Amino acid sequence: MMTLEQLKSLADAKPFRPFVLETTGGNYIVIDQENHVLFPPPDRDLIIVFAADKLVHHVTLETINSFAIR
Repeated sequence: MMTLEQLKSLADAKPFRPFVLETTGGNYIVIDQENHVLFPPPDRDLIIVFAADKLVHHVTLETINSFAIR
């Protein structure tokens, strides 16, 4: 399972490098722009991702199985 800190470090990296999230359901979500991940308030765990495929994904940290930098 991915931590919020890991995800934030990927999204905030300078220079930004696109990355892929693999969900526990076997889906792959490609994040190709740094401003395409919206983080939850401290008491929530829903993350909104605007993926390269133009779809909006709603995920929780528990559903992110792994990640890879592209």
